[in-house]
Amino acid sequence: MVIISTEQTNSDSGGRRARTKVQWAGSPLCLEFTDTLTYRSGSKEEESLNSYTDLLTWCNGAGVLSDEELQQQLREGESRPKDATQALDRARVLRETIYRIFLAVAQDSLPNRADLDALNSALARAVARSQIVATDNGFDWACQGNCDALDR
Repeated sequence: MVIISTEQTNSDSGGRRARTKVQWAGSPLCLEFTDTLTYRSGSKEEESLNSYTDLLTWCNGAGVLSDEELQQQLREGESRPKDATQALDRARVLRETIYRIFLAVAQDSLPNRADLDALNSALARAVARSQIVATDNGFDWACQGNCDALDR
C-alpha cells in the first residue's frame, strides 16, 4: 500500500514549498511501482503517473531520486519535453511488464517469455549506467556514463 501526503518545507530561497511524500506499507518497491495504476480490470482505471513530473515525484518519494536529483531531472525534463514524454512512456511499459510478471506468479503460472526478456533488457540498461559507491552510511548506487538520461 502507498500513502501519499504533502508536507510544507522551507525552500533554499527562504520561502515555503510543498513536498509530496510517498510512504510504503511493507511491499517491495517494484510492486509499489505497479500500484501507480489501479483498478486495471475495472472501468475506473486510475493512473498516478500522468506526467514526467509525477514519475519523478514518485521516484523521489520512494527514495530512488534524491531531492537534488529530482530538481536536476525536472530541469532536464522541462528543457527536453519530447524526451521526458518518451521516458514516461517507457516507465509505464516497464510497470505493466512487472505487473504481468507478478500476476502470473500470483496465479501459479510462468511469466510470459517476452515480459521476462523486456524486464531483463531494462535491468541490463540500468546496471550498465550504475556503479556502487561508498557513502558515510555504507554503500549506494550511483549513476555513471549517460547520467543525463531522463529514464535512468
